Amino acid sequence: MKKNITKAITWSIFESFGLIVTQIFFNIAFTRLVHPSQFGLYALTSSILIIFKAIVDSGTYQAIIQTNEIDNRYIWTSVWANLFFGLLLFTLLHLSSRLIAGYYNQPDLKIIIKALSWTILFECSTVTARALLIRSLNFKAFAKISIISRIFSGLVGVILVSFNAGYWGLIIKDLLLSITLTLGVLYYSYKLFGPCSLPSFNKLKKILNFGTPIFLADQVTIFIDNFLELFIGKKIGLYNFSQFERSNSFATYAYQSPVVAINKVIFPALSRVESGSFESSYYKVLSFIYLLVLPIVVLGLTIGQNVLLLILGNDWAIAAKLFPYFCALGIFYPLLVINLNALKVLGFSGKYFKWSLLGKVFSLTMFLFVDFRLFEFIVKAIILSKIIYMIIVSYTAGKSINLNIFKQFYELRSLFASALILCVINLCLKSIFSSTLLVLMLIFLLNGLFWTYFLIKSKAKLHLEDL
Repeated sequence: MKKNITKAITWSIFESFGLIVTQIFFNIAFTRLVHPSQFGLYALTSSILIIFKAIVDSGTYQAIIQTNEIDNRYIWTSVWANLFFGLLLFTLLHLSSRLIAGYYNQPDLKIIIKALSWTILFECSTVTARALLIRSLNFKAFAKISIISRIFSGLVGVILVSFNAGYWGLIIKDLLLSITLTLGVLYYSYKLFGPCSLPSFNKLKKILNFGTPIFLADQVTIFIDNFLELFIGKKIGLYNFSQFERSNSFATYAYQSPVVAINKVIFPALSRVESGSFESSYYKVLSFIYLLVLPIVVLGLTIGQNVLLLILGNDWAIAAKLFPYFCALGIFYPLLVINLNALKVLGFSGKYFKWSLLGKVFSLTMFLFVDFRLFEFIVKAIILSKIIYMIIVSYTAGKSINLNIFKQFYELRSLFASALILCVINLCLKSIFSSTLLVLMLIFLLNGLFWTYFLIKSKAKLHLEDL
């Protein structure tokens, strides 16, 4: 088991690093080649699809991974449930495309939504297969599928947009990505399925008893976040929305990718840890994840604007200016994910729903005082509301599992102190040297050497395989 966990973490981090590199490369290319107004149409559609795609698994994904008792009937019940929800959502999205396009007064949105809605069908067909691969810790297959699919679809998309295909290049890229991911997942997972069987009501009830509260909590969070973005997109226009979306996306790739990579392995691993050793395992995971995330956050806060402006050009100056604000979310995001993960591992799906919902509702009250005519004020209000949500949920979830949030921060004190010192040093270097390229090279070199040394000396890294 220890060997499998170590191997799974290695492949998951490799996949995460590969996805970061490919996504950043292709996003830079698409951002430069596609006009902000065209990108805004695509971004609006993506925000809508996120809401629908999140509903696809209906809680079955988490249930498959978490349960210790699974059989062929259980697996096929999950498959049929996902296909049913996928078809339902696909139909609903097709029927509502005209209304959505009319609301935004953008006729092109109708055909874009209909075209990208096919990705929902591909997504729903692999929910159970992906859960089974994760349950078996086969992250090597995931790494191959993800990286190859994104490189192939990304290259096709770049070629198309370079020939002035506009948002159609992005649409075809997404469709190709969904198709190749589906084929890859099914190829590596088909041996994990037994003979096809009809769904069982008792099995479905068991799946939903655990998965539904988590599913509903995630849906509420995703729906509110994306509905808020869509509402803001209506208020600020496509150009400003594209700037907002690009800045948020680049920051999200940076600080979320390491957390997602580790979390995919840790959830199935911690689900099988004995209760007596859960707390020590939890703190090892928390320290290891922050050791990966804090270097990214430090660079994002101090030189993120300079790097993004250098890469994207002056057309995306607003996105570059907003980037450090979005990077600040990386300070609290790992704490949120790990605390919620602990609730799932321990089977507290009801508390997961309760604290997620209350945290989100409370964090949204601040929008009662927001002037939606001021673009930058809106963005800062969104970031602040997310930070409030992360703190509230982390505190309440940690209290529910007897892991005090203040103790968690205390365990991370050396990491946060080091990050603060590096932030000060980076800002001093920016004020001393006038050459942007020289400053960036010095900061990357200094930060790279420091965090490499910290990583080598870290006990979290040396003993993570003991989970």
